[in-house]
Amino acid sequence: MTGRPIVNKHKAYSFYRPSALWIAQTIVDLVFSAIQIFMFSIIVYFMCGLARDAGAFFTYYLVIITSYMAMTLFFRTIGCLCPDFDYAIKFLAIIISFFIITCGYVIQFQNEKIWLRWIFWINTLGLAFSALMENEFSRLNLTCTSESLIPSGEGYTSIENQVCTLPGSTAGTTQVSGSAYLIKGFSYYPSDLWRNWGLIVVLVVVFLILNTTCGEWITFEDGNTTNVFLKQNKKRKRLNSALILKRDSRRTANGGTKSPDADIAIASKSFLTWEGLDYEVPTQLGPKRLLDDIYGYVKPGELTALMGASGV
Repeated sequence: MTGRPIVNKHKAYSFYRPSALWIAQTIVDLVFSAIQIFMFSIIVYFMCGLARDAGAFFTYYLVIITSYMAMTLFFRTIGCLCPDFDYAIKFLAIIISFFIITCGYVIQFQNEKIWLRWIFWINTLGLAFSALMENEFSRLNLTCTSESLIPSGEGYTSIENQVCTLPGSTAGTTQVSGSAYLIKGFSYYPSDLWRNWGLIVVLVVVFLILNTTCGEWITFEDGNTTNVFLKQNKKRKRLNSALILKRDSRRTANGGTKSPDADIAIASKSFLTWEGLDYEVPTQLGPKRLLDDIYGYVKPGELTALMGASGV
């Protein structure tokens, strides 16, 4: 949102389309974030003691980077839809609260109200959380300790008459399959891992399309330039007065009526733009470049002069 006035100015002056900026920014962010998230993943993954498996690590990294891109594009889309920070913060505070509540960590999916569960399918946080859980627990076998067995206490020494309290456990064994724990405790199925990752990729594409479309169609600021006028001295004031008299005489020519070209109506809304403009003049010492790789524009009905530092 801080750079939106510049984007709107480029759009108004027919320089660059907002969609070109959003797509380019997404590509650049992907390159930089891939490096940053890789460093983050190495530290967090091994510090937390997650599954020591190359496939599990790179799946973890892939889910993190795609969910990061989806959330980034989601925030940018909201930025395109909101006129200022005040509206954006209020709107996002509500949405993020729903995302966190329905992601499956605070309230498990099977325990959520029916009218809340649909948010999971458009919730990047929920899809990423479920994919990471499936990636990790499908490779684990959990072991129940004596504190997690019932009945427990003095005299209960035979596992044949005990059962673990963890979801997915079976009587007569202290071993609990990580996949069974996921299915019973969270309603997550290991076979849905790549489906959930695919849904995150779909959200990335959808938010990118919304971002570029909203950037092209919705404009909250004009992006106008500021006119700066040179301070007049006696010479310039005399010349300007002469020009004003000449203009007024042309407009009142032919018996007090306006000349045909006195007030020219500019109906065109097109801007004249140029880029990479060079201009050289011959001198005794060889060609001298006066304009070097100049970019600019001319608005309809205005006169624009290219001038150097000397004013010539």
